[in-house]
Amino acid sequence: MASKREKNKLKTRKKIIKVASEIFDEKGYEKTSINEIAKKAGLGVGTVYNYFSSKDIIFAESIGKKFDMYREYIVDINQFSGKEVTDIIMDYIKKIDKSIRLIPKQLLKELFRITIGNKRNEKLLMKFAEIDFKFIDKLEEVFVILKKENRLDEDFNAKSMSEIIYSVYVFEFLMYLYQEDISFDDMSENIKKKVYILFENNMEKEV
Repeated sequence: MASKREKNKLKTRKKIIKVASEIFDEKGYEKTSINEIAKKAGLGVGTVYNYFSSKDIIFAESIGKKFDMYREYIVDINQFSGKEVTDIIMDYIKKIDKSIRLIPKQLLKELFRITIGNKRNEKLLMKFAEIDFKFIDKLEEVFVILKKENRLDEDFNAKSMSEIIYSVYVFEFLMYLYQEDISFDDMSENIKKKVYILFENNMEKEV
């Protein structure tokens, strides 16, 4: 059982993340300072540094909370009833997208820059790599169930296809980030088109 001191520390940590997230959403990464976060949280700057070693870490933690949507996705065979395989996959992707859609594109760009572009942020990179692995694992779980239901061929490689769809997602996500004329809806539609291409043969089988 957590002590009162541990509970207070957790409460303070959550408060810093919440306040920082609000400021980042309003002003962006570059224009936000540790001083401002500390002031709005009613804490000293030194206290904030006791919990987080840099603004990068706070930023990544605040965005990471919004990415933590996989807990809500439970693979349930009943949700697949009457749907084609491609629609099942897109339903999964749309549920994952729901949280990401709410994050301003500029913040996502800044997150990508500080995570990928700085060797000191290897821990951050691993944190977001774990999110990617969850994406793949959950999708593989979907495919395994579909195979058991004879909705996919016996030799269908659930792991490989999950990794391929993840690769499609990452490519379209990067296009969304760095092509100003591509909207989130455009990204979703492009993913859908490629998923349909991957499963054309399976669609003919189901018909």
